[in-house]
Amino acid sequence: MNSTVIAFNIKIKQLVNHLIISRNLNNEISDMIQNGDRVSISLRQILSQSERKVFDYKLSILILYGAFENFVENIILSYLEKLNLSIEQFDDLPDEIKNSHTELSARLLEYIHAGYGKYDQITEEEVVKRLYSCICNSERYRLNTIAYTHHSSNLRIDVVRELFNGVGLKGIDKKIVKEKTFLDKMKILDDNYSEDMNQKIILEKAFFRINEIVERRNDIAHGVDDADENILSINVILDYCDYFTALAETIYSIVMKEYISFMINKRSKIVHELGLPINIYGKNIVCLNNKNNQIRKGNYLAAKNSKDVVRVGRIVSIEIDGKQVDYISNEVGIDFGAKVDFQVHIKDTYYLIDL
Repeated sequence: MNSTVIAFNIKIKQLVNHLIISRNLNNEISDMIQNGDRVSISLRQILSQSERKVFDYKLSILILYGAFENFVENIILSYLEKLNLSIEQFDDLPDEIKNSHTELSARLLEYIHAGYGKYDQITEEEVVKRLYSCICNSERYRLNTIAYTHHSSNLRIDVVRELFNGVGLKGIDKKIVKEKTFLDKMKILDDNYSEDMNQKIILEKAFFRINEIVERRNDIAHGVDDADENILSINVILDYCDYFTALAETIYSIVMKEYISFMINKRSKIVHELGLPINIYGKNIVCLNNKNNQIRKGNYLAAKNSKDVVRVGRIVSIEIDGKQVDYISNEVGIDFGAKVDFQVHIKDTYYLIDL
């Protein structure tokens, strides 16, 4: 799943670089003119060309929306594929996935038969084979994963929420606004944003940018008359890039946590129980025994409390006998200390996640 957010960030970084170069070029030409330097006609045209500003604006909106839509679809696909590989029986999948698979597969057949370009690489035979493997509850079942990503409307926040609801990740919008990474970014973008506000206001402030990008994308695509006049400045678009980057990384983090929590509850083979901690220090350091599991810095560690609430994070650093190490072999059983990026508790049960 990490590859989905990496691919998204690359697209946004390319857009950001283009916009920054364009802004810097404009500023440099303006400075040259103000200083009385000789400026060629071509450079003066760059500064005065209104069409260029409109093209950059349209390009930015289309890239932002397209990259976000692609990310949402791909993170759902990746989540389903990981579940498919990790859960041996179809009947053990989340109810929302099981209960809708037949209906969604039937719709997928309709889309393929109707000639939807999005499904050119999928055959009707493959869809039927996968559906049959799930009905038989085969250990080698294959989900029609792409069927869960179909949406007839643009990805406003309500459509995003419904797509994730369809794979058992309920209320992702309300989970997003509780994540620290997203909260910190919103406080930078909006001085009046606070987690203490009414939840309706929080949700409106948190997601109006998604809905606005959808509207602007539609205006551009449909040639609305004033679309060329109602453009955003480069600085505002750069803020939008920051916003969507934080949003995508937050969604990825939530999906990973949900996936790991499900794996723990299903006692998946990718989960290795390390048990109760030997001790904890401060808020983020836990001492455990590796129980002959290979452990590396950057591995996922999870903690589950008595109420079955699961917290998930990465191992930031590892220490053995006062020395920092990057790796613990599975050939030894040894006590170690791990600094993690979530709060630790002495009564929680800890799990190493093999991803």
